[in-house]
Amino acid sequence: MRRLIFFPCALLLSCAALAHDEQLLVGQWTCEHHFPTEQGLTLHFNYHQLFTAQGHFSVEGDIQMRLPGQELAYALDAAGNWSLEGDQLSLRTETSQFRPNNPTAQQLHDAGILNASDFDNMQGDDVFQVLALSASRMQLEYHDAEIGDRIQVECFKN
Repeated sequence: MRRLIFFPCALLLSCAALAHDEQLLVGQWTCEHHFPTEQGLTLHFNYHQLFTAQGHFSVEGDIQMRLPGQELAYALDAAGNWSLEGDQLSLRTETSQFRPNNPTAQQLHDAGILNASDFDNMQGDDVFQVLALSASRMQLEYHDAEIGDRIQVECFKN
């Protein structure tokens, strides 16, 4: 579950196919993706990601988890460093903050069932394949070994 929640941090930083120009990646992007899991849970990520020319990134967004009859919402902030080699976008997340963003999520957090603070300051390395990158759009693919699926992310430059 931690990996699924951490996934948006990494996902927000992917861009480029076959030696893409790093300058195309620099700037503010709006990204969105969703995917169902085997457990009947659907995760939906909507976020803004900033890539700087100095190789830093920041992410600010929302995660919605939909279960049958229930929805949880969380806010996520993360930051770290990025690099682009060929069609591989690597993200090294160094800081993160995860917090409840609706009453149901807050109740679970307060009860210690899904304590959002457990996901704060998570660090990790993730690699995305850049399927498409232009001055206005990027499409990334992430292979998540935990869920055994490839997840595609669509982003548009602000």
